[in-house]
Amino acid sequence: MQEKYEKQVQELKEDVTAERERYEEALRKRDEAAEQIRKLHDARIKDMQKEIEELKKRWRCLVM
Repeated sequence: MQEKYEKQVQELKEDVTAERERYEEALRKRDEAAEQIRKLHDARIKDMQKEIEELKKRWRCLVM
């Protein structure tokens, strides 16, 4: 009886460990995807800021 109990406990521990690893992998993937999106947004913002500066320069030339 004790052996059966210990075997069940061990199986549960292994299941919990496997589930934790799957969860941690899912979190890593989510974080990596979020980081990629952040980098893309940062690059787009930088491009837009450059475009705004160019438009300001053109506008000044037209006004003068």
